[in-house]
Amino acid sequence: MARLIAAVLSEDDALKKQLTRQLRDGRTPVSVADERTAASASADVLIIDGRLNLRSAILEVERCRAASASVSIFLIASEANSDLILQSMRAGANEFLTWPLSTEAFDEAVERASSRRGGSGAGSSLASIVTFIGAKGGVGTTTLAVNCAVELAGKKKQTIMVDLKQGLGDVALFLGVRSRYSIVDALDAEGRLDREFLTSLVAKHVSGVELLPGSDHFERPGPDDGPTIEHVFRLLSARYEYAVVDAGAQITACGLASMYISEMIGVVINPDVPSIRNGQRIIEKISGMGSCAERVRVFLNRAAQPYPIPLAQIEEALGQKVHLTFPPDYKTVATALNSGVPLTFSDNSEMAEQFKRLTDLILNPHAQPKKATAPRRSGLGLPRIASMW
Repeated sequence: MARLIAAVLSEDDALKKQLTRQLRDGRTPVSVADERTAASASADVLIIDGRLNLRSAILEVERCRAASASVSIFLIASEANSDLILQSMRAGANEFLTWPLSTEAFDEAVERASSRRGGSGAGSSLASIVTFIGAKGGVGTTTLAVNCAVELAGKKKQTIMVDLKQGLGDVALFLGVRSRYSIVDALDAEGRLDREFLTSLVAKHVSGVELLPGSDHFERPGPDDGPTIEHVFRLLSARYEYAVVDAGAQITACGLASMYISEMIGVVINPDVPSIRNGQRIIEKISGMGSCAERVRVFLNRAAQPYPIPLAQIEEALGQKVHLTFPPDYKTVATALNSGVPLTFSDNSEMAEQFKRLTDLILNPHAQPKKATAPRRSGLGLPRIASMW
């Protein structure tokens, strides 16, 4: 299903907020362009408010249709009758919706817009966004994100990494790349931010992965940077096939913006109680973001049988299946980090095989996890995870 860029054309701020929430909570990943960026964003869906002045709204539909033959136009009216619907369709509207909106009808209209966009071939022009977030610091989020990006580039996919960590972004270190610029330079150039400017900020790795490095400022990216980071992703989406995001281990405004438009959200945990507890909370937070919960994939890092906590208990506590496990190999990981050479360049067959599986999952994000085999129980006698909090 194609990911969409949507814009709401209305003078009613309350309507804009409600529609933005409904778009982001829906089943289709949608990036919502705000007033500051809508003019430069190539929207796939335009939602036009015709509740107060339907005649003017229909003229706006005609103008938008003349400007773009491929955009999906939704017209919202306060009432419906056959004459109004016919007028709106003749003007070029794809959907006629009455206020207040039916959530189901609205979601179905967005899905039809996504199908139209994908069927026209336009869907291939937007990058698939994959966001990794760790249950806590040190679980290996950056390791997984970096190596899956390198694997994607190795499959001849145009791939960019975006480091969203505040102050402690170290993707560039993992890749052994030095750059004069960071994501803050993009955020601070909001008024002149376009594809050419953004390209000038990107660093390149020998693997083919390109990188928008992390910030050196502990307070940036900050709460006010969410709308701008969404615009950054819209610009990147037009150039790359895949964008891999390291969101760190905290739920931030920019991390949320990334997750809303991601086709897959990788939650990285370790097989220990603090990590599982935090992972549970992060998944609950994502579940509160509507259909984003359907895009969650859980990755258990530094895990080897017998697990300190049985896999079945981990999955019960999280309410999610573990999609992939990665072996503990401190020596290999430390060597790769100290040398700035990704793990996928090493000859560690077990680790490389798991990164290949991760890449396959990213290329097919809707694949269901295979049922995990029951691991041999540890003799540690730990209590059930679900009862710990």
